[in-house]
Amino acid sequence: MSRFSKHHQLWDEFRWEEEIRKDERRISGYFHELAACLDLPDEEQLIYDQLAGRNDVVIAETPDSARNMFSDGDDADAEEHSPRRSVESATVDELDMLAAEWNILASTGIFRQHQPLILGCSCAFAKLLARCADFLEPDADCAQALLISTGKRTLRDLNETVQFLDRAAETLPELQVHVERFISRLGEIRERLISRLISLR
Repeated sequence: MSRFSKHHQLWDEFRWEEEIRKDERRISGYFHELAACLDLPDEEQLIYDQLAGRNDVVIAETPDSARNMFSDGDDADAEEHSPRRSVESATVDELDMLAAEWNILASTGIFRQHQPLILGCSCAFAKLLARCADFLEPDADCAQALLISTGKRTLRDLNETVQFLDRAAETLPELQVHVERFISRLGEIRERLISRLISLR
């Protein structure tokens, strides 16, 4: 069954932006509650009950679906074996490799005293990667207005990632050369994202 109803197809990019903000509040709320409920009996039910009491977030219909809210249900094995030839797919792959390179750098342990800053960059990369995949590899029935809104969000997340990297380089000068390379490659990806966004308008 299609994830998007006829009602959703009528939404403009600004209505989708509002929905994306609600979704981000849900995700933030989930992780906030997870810290307090982790490893407790029925932790998913506890988290679900806490989020259900808020009217400013979009939540799953049941605790079981909340558990899988970060999975789109796609067959990962099928995706691994499918050929990727488009610029969009290559861009997602490139960003995935950049995120992996940063995580390898972060895992060396030499920046242990600045772990929150380093992990902040890792989280920014992860968020950007997820958003970029939603924008460049959307479902077939994805509304154009949603794509435009997602594209604008992707550019915002990319800029945020660059800001995280800049802060890391300011705090740790030994990272400057690495950060310059990451930012240069993110700049190339930004140009592709802008080009794709323009093509949708």
